[in-house]
Amino acid sequence: MLEQYWNAVQQKVCVRCIDGDRHGNCRLSPQFQCGLKEHFSKVVHVVQTTHSDNILDYVTALRREVCTHCNEQTSDGRCYVRNMLDCPLDRYFPLIIGAIKEIRQMELSH
Repeated sequence: MLEQYWNAVQQKVCVRCIDGDRHGNCRLSPQFQCGLKEHFSKVVHVVQTTHSDNILDYVTALRREVCTHCNEQTSDGRCYVRNMLDCPLDRYFPLIIGAIKEIRQMELSH
């Protein structure tokens, strides 16, 4: 199931990512792992379990469920990567939510 979500995200998000090749392929240096890819199962869980029309509710859940487990965030909740606008989760989160919800809706309608 995660594969379907990942494919949807690649088609909607990765093609727009500044770290990509505009075809959904990542161009990050091998020494860096894409935060979206690294935490993808948790991101899907956040989107599936948050039910709100307010993006801030999703962001709060993301911070609680994903960011607290990320090596880039300090114990006091600060994140240099996020503050520099280099976190793909933060940068593309609305698109990520949309891609996952679209697949989820298709699942529920079948």
